[in-house]
Order: sequence, then C-alpha cells, then structure tokens
Amino acid sequence: MKLVLLFCLLPVLALSQTAATISGFVTDVESGEALAGANVYLQDLDLGAAANLDGYYVINNVPPGRRTLRVGYIGYTMESIEITIGPGQAVRQDVEMSPEVLTGRTIEVFAEREKFQREISVSRVSVSPTKLRTLPQVGEVDLFRAIQMLPGVRAQSEFSSGLIVRGGNTDQNLILFDGVTVYNPSHLGGVFSTFITEGLREAELAKGAYPAEFGGRLSSVLDIHSKDGNSKRFSGSAEISLIASKALIEGPLHKGGWLLTGRRTYIDQVLKLLNSTGVIDFELPYYFYDLQGNLYQNFGENDRVSLSLYKGDDKLDWPDILASINWGNQTASVRWRHLFSTRLISTFLVANSRFATNLAMGGSDGMKSNNHIKDITTKGDLTYFYMDNRLIKFGFELKDLDIRYLATFDVDTSAYLHQKPLQTAFYFSDKWNSHRWVVQYGLRLNYFDDASDKITLSPRFSAKYLLNDISALNLSLGRYYQYIFTINTETSFQTPINNWIAQDKSVPVQYSDQVVLGFEIQKHSYNLSFEAYAKTMHNLLVYRVQMAAFDEQVLGGAVSDIFQPTKAASWGMELFGEKTRGRLTGNLGYTLSWVVKQIEDEPKYWANWDRRHELKTSASWRFSEKWMISSTFQLGNGYPYTRMLGTYVYYEPGFGEGVTITTIPGTRNNARLPAYHRMDVSLTRSLAGKRIKGEWYINIINLYNHRNVLAVFWDTDELKKGVPAVKNELKMFPIIPSLGIRISF
Repeated sequence: MKLVLLFCLLPVLALSQTAATISGFVTDVESGEALAGANVYLQDLDLGAAANLDGYYVINNVPPGRRTLRVGYIGYTMESIEITIGPGQAVRQDVEMSPEVLTGRTIEVFAEREKFQREISVSRVSVSPTKLRTLPQVGEVDLFRAIQMLPGVRAQSEFSSGLIVRGGNTDQNLILFDGVTVYNPSHLGGVFSTFITEGLREAELAKGAYPAEFGGRLSSVLDIHSKDGNSKRFSGSAEISLIASKALIEGPLHKGGWLLTGRRTYIDQVLKLLNSTGVIDFELPYYFYDLQGNLYQNFGENDRVSLSLYKGDDKLDWPDILASINWGNQTASVRWRHLFSTRLISTFLVANSRFATNLAMGGSDGMKSNNHIKDITTKGDLTYFYMDNRLIKFGFELKDLDIRYLATFDVDTSAYLHQKPLQTAFYFSDKWNSHRWVVQYGLRLNYFDDASDKITLSPRFSAKYLLNDISALNLSLGRYYQYIFTINTETSFQTPINNWIAQDKSVPVQYSDQVVLGFEIQKHSYNLSFEAYAKTMHNLLVYRVQMAAFDEQVLGGAVSDIFQPTKAASWGMELFGEKTRGRLTGNLGYTLSWVVKQIEDEPKYWANWDRRHELKTSASWRFSEKWMISSTFQLGNGYPYTRMLGTYVYYEPGFGEGVTITTIPGTRNNARLPAYHRMDVSLTRSLAGKRIKGEWYINIINLYNHRNVLAVFWDTDELKKGVPAVKNELKMFPIIPSLGIRISF
C-alpha cells in the first residue's frame, strides 16, 4: 500500500517552483455556477486549458510579460482579460462569464475546437438541461429518455427507464449523483427517472472503456452533477403538466448558495376523480415523489464545503388485489474541495446511499420480498496539473456495504441473505498532450473482501491522434470488475424492481474486457463520429435453471446455491451525426450490434437485449423567435423471445379434473418480436416577460398510435377442449397526448 501511494505522489514531489502559472475558476456571472469545460487560452501563445468539473483551470509554463487571456464557453460572451506576469509568478485569475442571448458562432467554434484537441472523447457524451429541452417527452423533460436516443443505448421497454448500454444489463451501469451511487434511478412506468432536470448542471455518459477514476461496473458510467445553488440572487422555476408538478427555488447564503427542488405525480388523484365521476371505472393508487437539496459555502479562495441531499419513493398500494410495492432511494453527501496549490486540487467525499424495495402480494399468507442496501462511501480524488500538457489524477474509494435480501411465501422464509462486504479501490491516471497525440493511461486496484482474498488490477488506456484540426482517430481499452448484481431470471419480461446481492467466495468475480476504436470529425456546427467496439463479459450470475425462486435450501446459503455463472459477448458499430447550431438542429444515429450469452455448456443464444439494427433520429426547428417544433423517431428489430413449439395434454384419472397442460418451448430466444418503431412530436411556445419567463408545450407520444409489443404469452385454457393455444401479445404505450407550462423567475 505504501508503495502505491509513493508511486502516486512522485509527480507531486517533482514539482518545479520556477514556472509561471495562471489559474482560477470560471463561473456564470448571474448564478455563480461553475462552467465545466470552459476553454481558457493565451491569445499570443500556444498555451491553454479546459476548466474541470469545478470550473477550475491551470495554464503552466507561461513566459513573463503582458498577456491576453481569452475565455470561451458555448452560449456565453467571449471574455478577454489583460494580465501582466512576472518570472515564476503564480497568478490567480477568476473569470465570470455573461450568458449571450444570440450565441456568437466564433465563440462556439473556438470553445469546441479547443475541447476537441485536448480531450479524449471516445464513447463519451455530455448532456445539458438546455439540450434536453429540445426533445419531445412524456409530461416533462427527462435525462434517461434523452440518453436512450443515443446509438448504443436502449431501454428495457417503454415501461422502464433502465439503460441497456452496448448489450450490458441495467445493473452494469454505474449511476453517480454528486459522486454518490444510486442503485435504482427509475420510477414505475419508465416515464421518469429519479433526477429532476431543473436541478442538474450536467451529466456525462461513458458508454464503455471508461477511465481509472471509475470502477465497480462492467459496462458504463453515468456521472450526474447537480447545480450548486444561485449565489448571486434569489430565483426559481415551476412546471405543471397533466401527471406531475415540480418546483425549484435557489438563492445566496453568506459566502455560498442553496437550492431546493421537488416533484410529485398525481395520476392517482386524477384517476380517483375520474372514477368517482363515472368517466372511468378503475383507479391506480400509485404515486412517487422526489426531493433534492444542495448547500455550499466558500471558506477563503481555496476551500469549499458542499452538502447534497436526495430522497425519492415510489408507492403502489392496491388493496383490491392485495398488492403493495414500495421502493426508494436516499443519498446524502458532504464534499470538501481544497486547493493545496495552484497545481494540486483535491476533493474529499463522505456519503451515505440507501435503497429499499418492499413487495407484497396475496395478503398475509402470500408472497413477500424485501431488499435493503446501506452504502457508506469515503473517497478522495486529487488532480495535479504537472505541466501545461500533463494532467495526473489519483485517489481512493472505500465502500462499507450492508445488503439484506428476504423472500417469503405462505409465511415460511424461503430465501434470506445478509451480507456486509467492504470494497476498497485505489487508482492512478496520467494524461498528456503533444502536437498530434492525446494519451491517457491508468490503473485501478480493487479489493472486495467477500468475493476474493486477492487484489484485482484494472488497467485502462486511451489515445487520440489528431489527423488535422477537425478530425481524429481514437482508441480505448480496459478491464472492469463488478462485485454486486441484481437478481436476473433470464426471462424476456423484466420488472422495474431491482433486488441487489453481493458476490461471495463461492462464485468467481464478474469482469469484462473492452476495446473501442473510433473516428470523429468536428467542423463548424456539424459533428460526425464512428465507433466500433467489442466487449466480453465473464461470470455473469443468473438463477440456476433447476432452482425454484422459493426453495428451502437457499435459506442462509452461499450465492452459488442460488446462482450460476454465465458468459456473454457484445460487439458492433455506431454511427452518429449531429447539427448543433442554427434554427434547425438535430442528430441521426445508427447501431449495428450483436449480443450473445452462454450458460455453462449449453448452446449460445441471443441475449434478451440483442437488436441487430437500430436507427434513431431527432430534430428541432425554431421557426420563429417564440415557436419551436421537435420530433424523435426510433426504428429497430424486435427483441428475442422463446417461441413455443407445441403443447401436450396429459390425462390422469382420479386427480382433480385429470388434465395437465404442458407447453413445449423451443430453443432459448429462437424468435423475435415484431419490429419496434415510434415517433414523438412536441410544440413549444416561449413566453417572455420583464421578470418572469416561461413556455407552454404540447407533446404527443407515439404519434401514429403503433402499439409495440413488450412480450408474448400463450393462452392454453381451452386446450383441453381441443382448441389450440392462442398467442397473446402484451402491448406498450398507445398514443399519449400531454401538455404543460413552465415558468422561471
């Protein structure tokens, strides 16, 4: 351990005290929010830097003299600042930028070009709330729904906002909210994810081959950051739609700011009212709510302490059918940001994340299932700006987990697991830039005491080669480990309820190897990228075929008593093009992919989420200063399912009716559902006043009312009368119109 820390600190010990340095924070002048990714450049020198997540930048090795510092960020006025620098001087220059109503093309091109030449963007996509609002949505803007429009990313179904990324299951995605793991970021029906868009600053999705500072999942990372809170003035927003309402308020507090936002659906109350007036003859006693709060304070120029809180619950209580399902997340974190020097910045985080799900069906003698996770995390991340073309990161993460899973049927306990694993990780990464190359390599050390006595090593490597100022080649590869997983029954129909379990020493550790090759072009308002990827996944755990879900022998047993290892592989290519400026903007994405799985020595089969071809497109046209129309369209092959070969009827006199009906399944996933396609549209009108701004919108989901198929079932009730089994299809969303209004002040 000492050798690892010494290795990480060697660059710090080699710090030269003679080079002149310019550093500072880039923020929004109206709110004080950090402008992550802002580009800072010395006009007369080939020196520059991109601001990090906190808006912090460092330019090293600056020659003395009078210099012009230029700062650019998309949607903001270009800032130019004159600075006089002495030999070996460390200059602190914070920059406040003003939003620009009509974004200058020169500013955007400058900002995007600098980021393109300095960052490795293979398989990475950044999403801002502003970009989200250009897409049609059910009821309101949602982060996960927008991400699902990217190539290589798809949903389980229209009823779920869970992410399937390049063939990986939903539990293979690391979802971080202000650095805290969120275990089930979905609400029932898939219309909403956990996160309230107005409270978000930005989100970045790494679809694969992600860097060493992240770990613990096999497929992807979604790193979400909330707004800090307005430190300049009191402001807020509100939105009302047919199924939900939400509000946000924020303002300054001493040397910092605060933010509070909340959301609640009322579909239960609407249906209850319609039922009482005779319009409909049913109710749905379901609702959810989300609450998010943030608070931060600055202590001098070098220290900031931030508090982030989230709580959300889904509640479905249906006494008429003796069913109750509740689940929810809670997160709380304290983050300390400290500048040891102009070149060394650190963040330390202490966090608590909780997830619980409780399911009951059939009354007191029926089925019950409970799953609870307590996650206490301590982590530290340090970034060292070694030279103008060198960036070093290193840190650690400690997770103390408490996981309980209980399943009962007819009062008796059928399955019970209580696990208290400790997960530890250390990482190091080094990124350097040259005239044509951007290279980043790293290593992550993982230890999970319940799964193995060995430390696992996760090497990571990425490189970009600039062909010219507008095009580049990319390469990323790495190994990834995962120690906790959700219960997977390998059925084609998946519920939004996730039950998590940790691995133990009775099963091998899950791991994946990934490689991504890419080509990208950025010119003016047009971006084009092509990526080819391959991913192998080993020791994925699923229910044993011969094991019933409620078998007495699983009581307190090992994980291997309930689950068996499988392996999988996915590979494919993604093509993505977009136009980012002008009255007409949009994108087009195409995915060609394969996902196969294999259980022990059984034949290989197409995974549940295998889809050979997929086309996605979205467009927004602002045909006047106040009006905008948007649309999205998706087209793809149907998911695989197991088609029934036949049935037989077995007659046994003297036993009930003497008839037993048995279906004969074919090979696993031997058929496909019908092709999936859907178009959504929205119309938005802006409202502008002196103090209050807003917009109203009309959305139509599934414009031409095509009922896509979720699953296939066979009705064999009439088989004993000689009537063949009837194939039934479970359909997804019909056409759904909605409307709403947003205001901000």
